[in-house]
Amino acid sequence: MRFLITGARAPAALQWMRILGRSGHEVILADSLSHAVAYQSKWATAHVVLPSPARQFASFAAAAKTAITQYQPEAILCTCEEIFYWAKAAELDPVSFAPYFRANPPFKVLRVLHHKGVFARLARSSAAEAGVHVPTTRHFGALTDAPWVCKPAYSRFAVMTRLGLSAADAQAQLRQPGWIAQRQITGREFCTWAFFVAGREVCSAAYQPLYRAGTGSGIGLRTVKAGRAADFARVLADRLRYTGQLAFDWIENEAGCHVLECNPRSTSGIHFLDPHSKELGRSISDALHGLRPPAIPGAEEDLAVKWAMLLFGSRRMLRPQAGAAERAFFRQARDVERDPDDPKPAKPLTLLRAFAEIVGRALRLRSNLLRASTADIEWNGQRFWKNPEGREPAMNARAATS
Repeated sequence: MRFLITGARAPAALQWMRILGRSGHEVILADSLSHAVAYQSKWATAHVVLPSPARQFASFAAAAKTAITQYQPEAILCTCEEIFYWAKAAELDPVSFAPYFRANPPFKVLRVLHHKGVFARLARSSAAEAGVHVPTTRHFGALTDAPWVCKPAYSRFAVMTRLGLSAADAQAQLRQPGWIAQRQITGREFCTWAFFVAGREVCSAAYQPLYRAGTGSGIGLRTVKAGRAADFARVLADRLRYTGQLAFDWIENEAGCHVLECNPRSTSGIHFLDPHSKELGRSISDALHGLRPPAIPGAEEDLAVKWAMLLFGSRRMLRPQAGAAERAFFRQARDVERDPDDPKPAKPLTLLRAFAEIVGRALRLRSNLLRASTADIEWNGQRFWKNPEGREPAMNARAATS
């Protein structure tokens, strides 16, 4: 098959490309960055640099349509938040987009899963069937029984999350448009990720983020057992007849597993499927053609995005005693970007160019690196298809929901 993988900046996109490339599929990449790391992979047949969908949706949709016409992919596979814009383009122009968008859910499903408060309501019946829990989540109304967590309904990296709030403080935060309050749950954090076709699981992984980029993405990961969390994903996917990627953030304690939020896109879970690349590449193709291959579980291993661990964790690792565990993990974990059979994406010059592009965007937006890395593709609930050309993406919760 010929795949168009979008969000080429993400380590997950590089992993998807290696999985599909090793099993004989042809891969084209797309992103609104000029120096995405995955462009340098030996399995990249071609790449397309698109306008920013968050700032120039009309231009993005026109360029994406041209790319589809030129390369004729059999399936588009989205890895980052650009999925919302591709899905909206498919909704607005189904003839040009929808036949190729079959490896992803439609926009009306994505928007429900992406909104943390709406997702909590959707998840309750599936959670009850699977034997897991959904924390009490509120958009408005009286709050009791602290502590509470408050966060924008559309957010990422936990950069605006407020923990341990009293009922009064949480209720005051809810007066800000676009925020939700969720009962704070303590315990062990972990994540699940899976790919489904028509509600049937094709592959899955469960992992614990031991080390993070700030408060955001996991950059040091360890396999865990998913248990009932995996059952929840299967129940929800079956009810939705879901095709695409489903990822969830969880807290586990003595009461069981509590699902916090959903990410309907790629996450670091895909890296745990690398040892099964050829098998998985065939299974993805078979499933999209209506066959029913057996589900493939992720491998048990430790993984790291090592350049990110050096960037965000160097201070910790330099501490003689406090950094010992992280140094040991760094030495023995498999680097998700380094592959002896595909060396160019992990070369220092490749990584430096990609990093410099994000730094430049951070300076222009007067933002930190994490937010700059997604500002051109993130969707915060705004009516993006009506945005004038050239408008900067919303960078705060009030603007995002106006």
